Amino acid sequence: LDHRVGISFLTKGIIPERLFDLFEQFPEKILAQIGLVSLSIGYWKGYEPNAPPPEKRIENIQKLRDVGILPEIKVDPIIPFVTDREADVINLFRQLKEAGVKRATLSYLHLRPAIQEQLMKGLLPLHQRLVESCFKTQEWKTVGSSSKTKLIPKSVRERGYQRFREIGERFGIATSVC
Repeated sequence: LDHRVGISFLTKGIIPERLFDLFEQFPEKILAQIGLVSLSIGYWKGYEPNAPPPEKRIENIQKLRDVGILPEIKVDPIIPFVTDREADVINLFRQLKEAGVKRATLSYLHLRPAIQEQLMKGLLPLHQRLVESCFKTQEWKTVGSSSKTKLIPKSVRERGYQRFREIGERFGIATSVC
């Protein structure tokens, strides 16, 4: 930062206090993104048990705003029927608006073989079946030169992204798809 080189970061973690003092000196050089998919404690415990709870991430947003940095929010991975329900999205965007957020980037869950294996180990059986059902009609596709990926069906993603966009507009939060 002293050499006028900007930094960007994405975290679901807690930002150490000493960094806020540093960031305050160079707010125009910092692009901060905070990962926050849901405010649901059930989602957090089931899908992100080793990450800080949602309220700590909201605190990060507020502290960044207080030092002159308006972070973007990374809503990723969106899981159909778990984190894309209208009431949950409204609750999330209401909290984000209160925290001063203006922009969110959206991305539905996609699977790679190793991610699928790891994800399934940590989920309750009901959620394992739910996630499996979202991908059961999808083929593995090669992305790039070697990575195999499964995507949520396009129609589900398009409807979900539209729902997020409309709700975002109600709260003055611009959305884009990653």
